[in-house]
Order: sequence, then structure tokens, then C-alpha cells
Amino acid sequence: MKATAFFLLMALATAAVVPLTHENFDEVVNGDKNVFVKFYAPWCGHCKALAPEYIKFADSFAKEESLIVAEVNADEDHELGERFNIQGFPTLKFFPAGSTEPIDYEGGREAKDLIAFVNEKIGTHVIVKEPVTNVVVLTPANFNAIVKESGKVVFVKFYAPWCGHCKHLAPTYIQLADVFTEEPNVVIAELDADKYRDLAQEYDVHGFPTLKIFVNGEPKPYSGDRSLDDLVEFVNNAAGTARKTDGSVDTAYGRIPEVDEVIAQLKDLSEESLKKVREALDKVPEEMAANKKVYEQLMKKISQKGEAYIETEKARISKFLMSDSVSKLKKGAFRVRKNILGAFAALKEAAKPVESEVPVESAEPVAAEEPEEPKAAEKAEEPEL
Repeated sequence: MKATAFFLLMALATAAVVPLTHENFDEVVNGDKNVFVKFYAPWCGHCKALAPEYIKFADSFAKEESLIVAEVNADEDHELGERFNIQGFPTLKFFPAGSTEPIDYEGGREAKDLIAFVNEKIGTHVIVKEPVTNVVVLTPANFNAIVKESGKVVFVKFYAPWCGHCKHLAPTYIQLADVFTEEPNVVIAELDADKYRDLAQEYDVHGFPTLKIFVNGEPKPYSGDRSLDDLVEFVNNAAGTARKTDGSVDTAYGRIPEVDEVIAQLKDLSEESLKKVREALDKVPEEMAANKKVYEQLMKKISQKGEAYIETEKARISKFLMSDSVSKLKKGAFRVRKNILGAFAALKEAAKPVESEVPVESAEPVAAEEPEEPKAAEKAEEPEL
């Protein structure tokens, strides 16, 4: 019993929405605190639509000790479903402090409606806690500037606030925006198409949510699956990016394969060798101009400071990538720079002479060469973008 109570306290302390079963229900709903309970079924479409609003509601009351926001899977826990005569899903009930008898909730199902109900019942003044998001909000005032004229790849969700499918997509769409937040030429955006109906009609929006990607201002509809994996793959293909679902990229990201092939065939990083790389860069198409510039900057530094610069710079960039004070957009540029340095680092490693094996008794002792300590000014230098 003590162990059960301990784990229950841990759940109450760490979860915005507390899961209840017939085993712990009476320990939570015991009259000590106000408890708001959602009885749901995992397969229920209305429950799925309510889920993000319910989490938003719970998050808004996270610091209010007088209220517990909970939920019961009544499709699985038949005992509680029968006890409270649950006839449909979702069913919402409020248990006021000092009582174990519920009050049925029959209001709206947006977070603001739930919050208003509880505020009235317990005398609080909580407001909706909106999630921090990287999704760009579009209006008629900024639509053309962002979508049509920016030259960026813009993925737009046309939605309606009351739409259940839109609410279900919302948390995934926020994740999608987080994935591409380091990409300077990709925008994940949304437009309230119920509010701005003229814009919705202009782009043939007849249902919600409608997803369209704009490349060079021209829209293309998205009709695939709405999982994060599929959305990320679609945006990557349209934008020529290589983001994974956690927002990371592999070591090939930002590199130009044709140029890397030339680097791999070099014997050293002398001026004569780097000249061959510059000739390869001259053939790079205009759309790769930004990455081409990074290759040129790095070769200039290698010429000035020698091959030791490669590892020194990689280490320095790694520190910037770990810093919380560096913006995500800037970190994206640093990752490209570090990846391109990898092409030169691979050549440097391959060019190391292989020592022939010498019997121990006849080998001459060789003093290890100590690497030159970089200058203080070099240590503080921030990589160029």
C-alpha cells in the first residue's frame, strides 16, 4: 500500500494529466482536492480531437495545487465506466473538494472553455497557457511576404479552430516546425482559414486541415499521411534538406559530393592541391552558392593557418553547438561548416604516412611531436557564417 501511495505521489508531481484506474481512483478522488476527470476511449475520434486541448488545459493549471486534472481509459477500465454510468466518449466530470460526487461538465471542449468552468468553480484566475511554438502564424497582412515573396520553401497548414482533425494534427505540426527550425530557407506556417476565408478560397481550401507546400511561391498540395515521419520526408524532398525527425542531420549534410570527390583524390592540402578544389567549385550550380562559399572560406583559412586549423576549428565549432546562447539558425550554419571540414579532415587522416613495422630491439626511439598550442586570439574566434 505504501509503495502504491509513493508511485501515486510521483505521478501527481510529474504528470500534467494524471492517469486513473479502479486501483488508484479513490486515493485521488477522495474529497481532499478538486479533481477534473476525462473518461475516454483510445479509438474515439472526439477523444483524439479533445486530447491536445485537454493537455493545454492541464498545463495551464500545472502550478495550481488545489486542482488535479486526470483521465480514465473507460474502454479498458470497465469497472469505473460502469460505476459512473459512462454512456459515451469523452465524458467529463468535475469532483469538487469536500465531495466525491461529480458534477457533469457539458460545456465547450476547447482549453479556454474548460479553464473558464474550473475558474468559476474553484475561484481561480488561470488563463490559457499557449505552447511555445516555432510555427509561423500567417494573416492576410504577412501572407504574401512570407509565402509568395520570401523565396523560401513554406509549408502551410490551413485549419479551423473548431476542427477535430486539426486539433489532432496540432502537436505533430509543432514538432515539424521544431525539426526545421535550424533551416534558414524553410518555414512551417499555419493560417486560420475559418477566419480568413478569402485567402482560403484563393487557394482552393475546401476542408480542414488542408496542407500545401509553396516553392518559389507556387503551391503544391500534400495528401500523404500526417505522421511526423511522412511530413518530415515530404518537406525534405521539397526543400532539398536532410533533417531527421529529431531535427538532427548526418555528416554529409551541406557538403557537395562532386567537390568532395576531388578532395578525396588529393595527396595533400598544398596550394597546388587546393587549386584543383577551386576549379571544381567553379562548376558548382548557383543554387549551391551558400555551401560553395563555406568551402572557399575554409580553404582560405587552411592556406593561412595550415592543416592544424582543421581540428582546431572543428573543436571550436563543437563548443558553439553545445551553447544555449547560440540561436538555432546559427547552429544550422555551424553544422554545415563542421561537416565540410570533415571532407578536409578525412584527407588529412588518409595522407598520414604509414610506419613500417620495425623489430623492437632495432627501433630508434622517436620523440613525440607536441602539437603547437593555438594562440589565444584563435581560441576566441567565432566561425564565419
